[in-house]
Amino acid sequence: MILQPLLVIRVIALLIGLAVFWILSSQKEKKKTVESYASTLTTWLLFFIGAKGLTQWELLLDYPLSVLAYPSGTVEFYIACIATILWGWQKRHVHKPYLQAYILMLASSFVGFALLEKLVLDQGHLVDVIFAFGFFFLVVLHKQRLWSVFFAFSGALLTGMLYRIPDVMGYRMDLGFYLVVTLVSLTLVLLKKGGMNHGD
Repeated sequence: MILQPLLVIRVIALLIGLAVFWILSSQKEKKKTVESYASTLTTWLLFFIGAKGLTQWELLLDYPLSVLAYPSGTVEFYIACIATILWGWQKRHVHKPYLQAYILMLASSFVGFALLEKLVLDQGHLVDVIFAFGFFFLVVLHKQRLWSVFFAFSGALLTGMLYRIPDVMGYRMDLGFYLVVTLVSLTLVLLKKGGMNHGD
């Protein structure tokens, strides 16, 4: 079995995300946070692989094992994201304390991937690199990281409308993806503010 270079870089980028969190975070329970994040990533990966059963069902019937080797794309990415969010929402009380850390690890992975893709493979667009670094710096500098998500993805949405849609770790996204993330992050910020105002 030959490993695709992009797959290797994605795995390394995710490990970079964990390492950056471990170095930058002042949380006492780092191990629990990392374990929770790793569990979420594993769930996403299983949904990502399983999504090929929906998108490549004809291939699955004829050549069941070949589906695993068949490269996944943006559609599978979307399905896995939606399924993981629905799964995570049921356990939101477990994940809520780690949300800020999740965002830091994700932003760090974006930067790690953008750098490795450019330096090792000489691929990727400058827009992808700028988006990844912008997202990372906003997350590091802003204490309320949901605002960082909102501003970074709003910028990506605007860039996509005016010039080019940024990729996410090598996957080509639609403008709708950035719009949804922007709206969801803004909604979560407003809900959190409303909860604080009511003494929650």
